[in-house]
Amino acid sequence: MPLTTFTLEQCNKMNTAINKVILNKMGIHHNMPKEVLYSSLEMGGLNHPSFEVIQDQKVILYLLQQLRWKGTIANDMLTVLSAVQLVSGWCTPVLMNVTKPLTHVAKGWFTYVHERLNNMEGCMWIEDQWCLNLQREGDQSLMESFANTPTITTAMIKKANCCRIYARIITISDTAHENGEYIPGSRMAGRWTVASELEWPDFRCPLASYWLAFCQCVRRAFATKATIGRLTSTIPLDTKL
Repeated sequence: MPLTTFTLEQCNKMNTAINKVILNKMGIHHNMPKEVLYSSLEMGGLNHPSFEVIQDQKVILYLLQQLRWKGTIANDMLTVLSAVQLVSGWCTPVLMNVTKPLTHVAKGWFTYVHERLNNMEGCMWIEDQWCLNLQREGDQSLMESFANTPTITTAMIKKANCCRIYARIITISDTAHENGEYIPGSRMAGRWTVASELEWPDFRCPLASYWLAFCQCVRRAFATKATIGRLTSTIPLDTKL
């Protein structure tokens, strides 16, 4: 269970299978309201164990345990977490910023931890976790800004993230001109990539429709005053870097 990532529906199926046997042996009717069955004793419930709750407890405690031991497993965890951080495009550590869903990142163990921390209204700070620092005054993470823009949909964010990974950029300053006033049009059409020292996933150049979604995200988040043009059109930024 420390390594499982069963969904709520799967956990409920397991609870049903277990309760069919256990509740009768405990002298509890199987139609007992779930609110009473799983609530704590302090709230007047029976404090019956839930598969979902136990899984969450074991997953989070296992993560904390391995990181405190600082062994081989902890090193592997930090390596994978760094890859998740890079693919997410966030500058804020992913387990600290749990208010926004990681819909543009493939599901895995760390995305499950992120989702559960969000449901618990909690967060986790990991001392040795890698994350990129902002480079200039006024600099922002592209993907975090896209997530905070109401007019940008989840589908647009997924397409924009593919283009971002291909171009090897994380923040708006990565793609902006050196003077910080605009984004050259040649950098928004798949003809340009950053000479990054980071180990990026090997992506093929996305389709034109993906670059169009990426360009729309940039305009809605950073260049609201710019007129709509071609992919190769220069995009003036609302705020100079």
